[in-house]
Amino acid sequence: MRRTCLLMLTCLLVAAVASAEPAVGSRIRPLGRGEQRLMRDAVSQSATVRRLAERIEDSDLIVMLRFGLLSLGKAGTTELLSVVPGTRYVLVTLDPRAVDHDRVARLGHELTHVVELADAPGVTNAETMRTLFRRIGWPSSGRDNWETAAALETARRVVEDLEHPPVHIVDMAHARTR
Repeated sequence: MRRTCLLMLTCLLVAAVASAEPAVGSRIRPLGRGEQRLMRDAVSQSATVRRLAERIEDSDLIVMLRFGLLSLGKAGTTELLSVVPGTRYVLVTLDPRAVDHDRVARLGHELTHVVELADAPGVTNAETMRTLFRRIGWPSSGRDNWETAAALETARRVVEDLEHPPVHIVDMAHARTR
């Protein structure tokens, strides 16, 4: 039953890719307006998120970005959904209850996991994904939950980007309030 539900969800999400709006190029596809706004704002406000998005654009990944309620203590997840020749489909889910800087930092964190997948073209199923994260990270809470130093560092850098924006972004925000 669980396998059937997962297969149906995968089919629905892959089908949604066709109608999803690309955020930066064609590889990151927010599945709703809120997700589009988050991605647009994150790329414009954080050089770190912008670099991650650019790296993903040069990969074989299609990344679907959605909001979804997650279990307590989880703010985001990255899942490999399916693989077809030349393309791997990834789902990033962010808990919508996070706000402002936390949400953008979590997006950067999860996009780092996506880049980790991009850098590992041999990851094509749950087992090879587990093997990758066992090698580059450590187990986090729950089954098949992993963490990496790179993702934690990225979240910290994104918060720093947001707290200390380049002068031209501060100038634009000031000009809008006049």
